[in-house]
Amino acid sequence: MKWLSTTGSQLMTEKLIKDIRLCESDQENVEGKSLPGGPGKIYKVNSKVIVALAQRYARKLNELGFNTPVYDHVYVNMTPILSPGKAVVSSRQVEKWLVYVDIGVSPEELRGQTLDIEYERITKIITKAFKALCERDNLDFDLVKKAESFVLKEREQLEIAYLSKDASKYSVTLTYQISSQNGKSPVFIEYLDKMTNKKGKVKLIDLVFYDDIYSLISSIAIKDCSVVMKPRSSSKANLHTNSYKVPVTISVDAILKGC
Repeated sequence: MKWLSTTGSQLMTEKLIKDIRLCESDQENVEGKSLPGGPGKIYKVNSKVIVALAQRYARKLNELGFNTPVYDHVYVNMTPILSPGKAVVSSRQVEKWLVYVDIGVSPEELRGQTLDIEYERITKIITKAFKALCERDNLDFDLVKKAESFVLKEREQLEIAYLSKDASKYSVTLTYQISSQNGKSPVFIEYLDKMTNKKGKVKLIDLVFYDDIYSLISSIAIKDCSVVMKPRSSSKANLHTNSYKVPVTISVDAILKGC
């Protein structure tokens, strides 16, 4: 699909969303002013929880196929200078792949809340920011609401589909979770034997950082009754995989037995 730019002067190729980040500012978010910083000074929130929440939201949107024109990073800038709940796409242009959305949030809305309430309110703030983007760029807000539902309902148990292989005799699916508590993000593997209709699912590995998976596993193959998952072959990928045993391998029998 091609998108008409907001100026109407050129066509742009769609991109899948990759990242959502929360930030804060007590001044107008425009060129010539300081860039918004991470939450903490104005909004007292649990940084580990909200960072993981934003990552879950972004990756679930990515899985659902949420497309945008040009940008794939969305920075949600919470600010007290806008009325609560008002969301405006910022005119600030730092990079073409990045867009800021300013949203009015009262500091009292997040101050002294339980983690559950904070989680819910930050999720709603992200949704309101994306609604402003959807209205400006004619994006699919139904996918945003669908992702929001997953993020609110499943929280740390939310699984993100990553990679699958479907063959005549079997299918293999990899999913992962994004943890905010212990720093380890688990990857799960599910195997279906189409000849016997037997199915199993087990935890494959714990990731130090959830996005290590993109370097650690790039392909799926069956060899000698085992599932073999090879890493990407690049110097950049090696930086993410040098703390893991590669290729990641598990026997089909272990998956089907659930151990």
